[in-house]
Amino acid sequence: MKTIRVNDIDILAYSSASTKLKSSFLVEGLLILLALIAGAYIHFNTPEIVSFILQCVILFFYFRSQKNYLWVFLLLFISFSPGGLYGRDMPLNFFSFPGLGVVTFSIAFILVTWLKVFKKKVPVAYRNSFLALVAYFIILIPIFGIYNVAGFIKGLIFFSWLLALPRLLVTGKEFDKLFFLIFLANILVFIFNSYEVFTGRVFSSLITGEGFIRRWDPDQLVRTIYGITFAHLAVVGGLLYLNKAKKVMHPLLPYSGVILGVLNIIFSGSRGWILATFFLLVTFTFFMIPRVLKNIYIFIPIFGITFFVAWNTPYVHNQITGAYDRILHREYLLDLNPDTTEIGRVQRGERVMGKFRESPILGFGFSEEGREFTDSHTGNQSLLLYFGIIGYILFLNFWFGFLKKVLSTDQLLKPKNPEFRINVLITLSFLSIFIIASTSNAALHPFIATGGALWYGLIFAYGNYLYYNQKKQNNRLHDK
Repeated sequence: MKTIRVNDIDILAYSSASTKLKSSFLVEGLLILLALIAGAYIHFNTPEIVSFILQCVILFFYFRSQKNYLWVFLLLFISFSPGGLYGRDMPLNFFSFPGLGVVTFSIAFILVTWLKVFKKKVPVAYRNSFLALVAYFIILIPIFGIYNVAGFIKGLIFFSWLLALPRLLVTGKEFDKLFFLIFLANILVFIFNSYEVFTGRVFSSLITGEGFIRRWDPDQLVRTIYGITFAHLAVVGGLLYLNKAKKVMHPLLPYSGVILGVLNIIFSGSRGWILATFFLLVTFTFFMIPRVLKNIYIFIPIFGITFFVAWNTPYVHNQITGAYDRILHREYLLDLNPDTTEIGRVQRGERVMGKFRESPILGFGFSEEGREFTDSHTGNQSLLLYFGIIGYILFLNFWFGFLKKVLSTDQLLKPKNPEFRINVLITLSFLSIFIIASTSNAALHPFIATGGALWYGLIFAYGNYLYYNQKKQNNRLHDK
């Protein structure tokens, strides 16, 4: 049985892993993106049996490979659907199984991941609070029954990613390479979004022939939502690598992560995502003031030029002003359309909460009665509807127990600690996800937005990495 001790997990700020990534990795990253685009074409234009065989080959090589960052990126790309690739018009389904229905490639990937990491004794700081939640889910089944057994199993598999990923990515170098690829993907998302704005068609329509077609209207906001989760992770990663004590990649990539990530999110016109992103940027800026002042001669030209170019590029200017109008203009704020506005979603939330009040302690579990009143745009309310007050407290214990671990290491608040801002960043990043889950969708609900765990799981995994590596470093200092 293979055991990985805490002391075997290197801390990036103090180890040889902090050397810069080789320039050849850029070529590798671009080839990976091209392969994924080509893979989407092959998947859509070949018989299902060919796609199935290719997926089996991919899963086999993943199981045998040591480059876990590469395969995790592949999973994220397929799940986040930049440009609509592998999206609803061309979903990557692994096979159909009687009783379970469609098993997606993502589910098969997670199951293979567990085969890889099952024997690894990598510590996961939030394991107990996670297992407490799972135990509560199971307790609810005999009380309320279960409407969709297959849906429950699939949701649980996705949710288990939160425990699997920290066992899969255990070194700083793996996270470096994964975020490097995320930055490249975010640039690709921006290119795909630009294509959609100018043509009225998502990029995947070049393969599928499907997609909404319209003329370009300079006065119309084109909401580009595909790949938005890449954009959020790119913003987080950009702030992360701009604040590392030792640089591991060219600073242009982290800068592109922040700048293009923010633009991609603004272009979506989604209030919750925009609010959460600016919350992250504004709050983290307070912890960056010394570094900003120290490098002000760099920050001012970069952001000044970026703003000037963006404002004087017609389609970028149009998207920014259109998003601004959608968020703040009176006609949008007072529109009661439940599908498009926050006020409308308050009304939708009232329907959910009205049902919740009939069983506030335990909720309605996985019963058909609860399912009929759930709503994918009301994250916290739907958590209460499913799991009641007791379940919601267990979720809070899970989320904020994780944040407590991230912020609880010795010497965290000492000014000379090079990881201080990074710990704060991970905390604020999760809070930004909580804002999105509270305003735009039920991203933190494991049985509604099942794929959400693939997104915020990276935040949890990196937080776990920080916790144990800083703990190891502190033990070394105490031993001296």
